[in-house]
Amino acid sequence: MPAIPQILRRNANYRRLWLAQVISEMGDWFNQVAVFAVALHFTGSAVAISYVLMSQTIPAVVIGPLAGVVLDRVNRQRALIVSDVVRAFVALGPILVTSRARVWWLYPLTVLLASASPFFNSGRLALIPTIAGADEILPANSITQATHSTTLGIGSALAGLLIAPLGFRNAFILNSLSFAGSAFFISRMHLARTAARAADAGAVPQRSRAEATASGEARAFRESPAAPVAVLPAQPGIPKPASRRYAWREYRAGLAYIRREPLVLALLLVGVGWATGGGAMQVLFSVFGDLVFHRGAFGIGMLYGAAGLGLALSAAAANWFGPRLRFAPYKRVIALCYLCYGALYIAFSQERSFWMAVLLIGLSRYFIGTSSVLNLTRLMRIVPDHLRGRVFATNETMTLSTMLVSMLIAGIATVHFGARDVALAAGLLSGSTALWWMLADRLGKLREPARYEI
Repeated sequence: MPAIPQILRRNANYRRLWLAQVISEMGDWFNQVAVFAVALHFTGSAVAISYVLMSQTIPAVVIGPLAGVVLDRVNRQRALIVSDVVRAFVALGPILVTSRARVWWLYPLTVLLASASPFFNSGRLALIPTIAGADEILPANSITQATHSTTLGIGSALAGLLIAPLGFRNAFILNSLSFAGSAFFISRMHLARTAARAADAGAVPQRSRAEATASGEARAFRESPAAPVAVLPAQPGIPKPASRRYAWREYRAGLAYIRREPLVLALLLVGVGWATGGGAMQVLFSVFGDLVFHRGAFGIGMLYGAAGLGLALSAAAANWFGPRLRFAPYKRVIALCYLCYGALYIAFSQERSFWMAVLLIGLSRYFIGTSSVLNLTRLMRIVPDHLRGRVFATNETMTLSTMLVSMLIAGIATVHFGARDVALAAGLLSGSTALWWMLADRLGKLREPARYEI
């Protein structure tokens, strides 16, 4: 398996996608802390944080299915660029929030910003198996998560340190510029050269007309039954969607595929299990940093920074031992990761020392990050290219829908029960994912697909 530096050096397309991610996500996390700090500054209520997070989540839940269909029909590179350009303009909007009376402006602006995100997030994941060879998928996925985690840590920590002296306005300007920079690097990718690379890698086997007919997807193979599925920007034999009804049929075909593949469904449900408590945790980071430990933007930034560092370390670890895991040990590792994650978050919920709480968050995210890298890599190797947009969009929709409910309940519950009790419940909920995962394995539901590539 290639080392991480080798992939960045020799795979120009992935390198440009990675640079776009670095720039965009640094601005995202800087902006995230700024928005939370603005909301708390003018309201002093955790409910405002819940509203912001709901405004980020609802568009992804509603638009996610459509984004999945679109990403499987259009040039994904162009979809990412359009998403970045739209977000670059919308990201400047929060500059206008200058008083308590204007706090509500954050919510529609956040909705607009989040409406473009499903096209970028799912599209980026769907592109990785296309621009990376079979032996590059795990390290590429590790780099992607490590980058997400590192930018979370650095961006959040910098926000905590710099927002006060620089002001909120500059944070929002930086976020806008980051989207423009991301669009530039994505525009420099040359995807026309990746079709042969993907076919030669053997990451996704060809499917026959009979298999396609059985799955309700024969139209995708109408003109070119023997063509490999990993082809961009357009796939032979697939007509352009003519109506919303057609788009809905296409999305249902993606759902049918997920139901047919027990492991794919289980991997999506693992994300749902984490989100039962994970949504609450998004609210609680800000609440603990500001209102429990009384550290303001600095406290929020440090907690997010510790989470990012833990995730970055987990990506490096998963890249090292992931190739050595056969299927049975892999399933045990996932269960262990969720048990440790839940236990550490429960300990965080009761911790009185700020810096010990920061350490516990970092450790908890190390375990959940390890699970995430391994699970996403499995998905990328299983799912055919012509379905990846729908599968990853469905994954995001399911996870964010659960997070939405969790965030709403957490925002209300902190008012009536206190932040520590809500954090305790969140840790128990997310950690319990390990139990149903082990039960499903015991019942023989987590079977290795016949075409699985190890």
